[in-house]
Amino acid sequence: MRGFILLIIGLISTICNAQTHLRNQQFVDVQLGAYDHVFPGITHFAVRAGIGKYTKKVIGNQFFVGYSHKETPLTDNTSTLTSAFSIPVDHYFVGAQSEVPLFYNAHRTVFFKLPFSVIVGYESINKNTISFGQYSLQSRSDILLGGCLGAEIELYNFTVGVRQQINLTSKYQKFSTFPYLGYKLHLFR
Repeated sequence: MRGFILLIIGLISTICNAQTHLRNQQFVDVQLGAYDHVFPGITHFAVRAGIGKYTKKVIGNQFFVGYSHKETPLTDNTSTLTSAFSIPVDHYFVGAQSEVPLFYNAHRTVFFKLPFSVIVGYESINKNTISFGQYSLQSRSDILLGGCLGAEIELYNFTVGVRQQINLTSKYQKFSTFPYLGYKLHLFR
């Protein structure tokens, strides 16, 4: 019931074009996107949900949790495909993000922002199994530390953006790209 009420409040605020991004206003942010592809699919997607609050200068700060999944073709040391099967790579992470607005209109309904964040998580490669049939994997599952920098356009409560993530401790892939669509529910004060 509570979720239904929040959905109705979110839709009403979007339809009425209510002013958002007020000082100390809280929000809930949900994003769905792809992992190193333009569009999400069963073999490459990312989801993220966070809660946050705006500062006096309309900077949005939030804490979030996320999950991303990608399947990579099995290759040998020379990057030659060795099998028709794919290795699953999963990221489970938490983090903190700050969104710096570069431009916004007088009604605070259209924004262009630069979000940057730090993440801590776990990278699971082939569900922590080091062998795949007759093959042995060189990359192993490990703790994931990194950061993200992106660009985002927010129109009322809807967001479209892209993030470039650096995975400092990853043994699999150092850089990842996440294009996404999102919805930001602005809560009343």
